[in-house]
This record gives sequence, C-alpha cells and structure tokens, in this order.
Amino acid sequence: MVVASVSAGPLVDNKGKKTGFLLALTLIGAPLLILPSASSHATILACMITLGCGGGMLVASSNTLVSDVGRQRRASILTLLKCFFGVGGFATPFLGASLLSGNTIALAYVIAVLTGLTFLFGAATAARRTK
Repeated sequence: MVVASVSAGPLVDNKGKKTGFLLALTLIGAPLLILPSASSHATILACMITLGCGGGMLVASSNTLVSDVGRQRRASILTLLKCFFGVGGFATPFLGASLLSGNTIALAYVIAVLTGLTFLFGAATAARRTK
C-alpha cells in the first residue's frame, strides 16, 4: 500500500483524479475475480499484492479529491472520509458473515461486482478539471 500511495500522487497530478480512481478500481476488482479460483500460493500472493496496491491508490486518490472539494472544511471532510473507510472495513466482513453465511467466495464476487459497477459509473461520467 505504501508503494501504491506514493506512486498514486504523481499519477493523479499528471493524469487526473479520475484516472487514479479507475486504475485503483481495476487493481481491486481483478484480483477479487481471480482469488476464489486461485490454486497456488504464488497466485494468491500476486492477488494480495495487487489488491493492496489498488487499495493504496484508492486511498491516495480519495484523499486528493476530498482535499479539493472543500478547502475551508478540509479537516472535517477528511475525517468523515476516514470514518467511511473504517465503517466499510468493519461492515464488509460483518455483512459477508451475516448475509452470505460465511461464504467468502461469494463475498469476493459480490465485492468484485460492486467494484465493477463503480468502475462503469466512474468511466461513464465526465471528468472535471479543478484549479
């Protein structure tokens, strides 16, 4: 995640926030589709590394976007963003255990589909440049 966070900064600066988000969603969704059928430790390790890179890039891109949205309330908006990241971190395993009866393969596919839908929504919307 550290490597992704550091590399996401120049990517977002040069190509825009939307590129960072879409690349992050790709790096999150692809391993979630591959992971349930992984048969070797090397494949699992590659999926986990890719998933971590996507997560780091998503965090860096989100922080950049939120910092640009409200300059007067930057600290409170960033705190709210971190709160939602935390809620998602707790809610995902809880919902997976409760609603899917602990079926981790189904959970991976559900999250991959939600990530894909978010990617499609992001790709379909127009990018805006802010200065």
